[in-house]
Amino acid sequence: MRAVGEGIVTADGDRAAAPCHSSLMDGCRSTLADLDAVIFHRDFHPAGHYWPLQPAGTGILLLVAALSALAVTVAALATAAASAPLNRRTA
Repeated sequence: MRAVGEGIVTADGDRAAAPCHSSLMDGCRSTLADLDAVIFHRDFHPAGHYWPLQPAGTGILLLVAALSALAVTVAALATAAASAPLNRRTA
């Protein structure tokens, strides 16, 4: 399982980012009391989400790589097209 979020839960049931990760330290204990924190929480992706998320992540990565390669190719072709008239004039 992979953690996707963590923080504190207040007495009202609201969730907030944890200002510290241990109520054993005096400074942290007072900060948590000021926030009215009652418990720490950590949310996880279920194990069944692992494999369905793999193709999605891979697809996004491949799309970014393809767009980057396309941008480089377009830039190279534009540079070649712009320098072609100069090459003819100076040859």
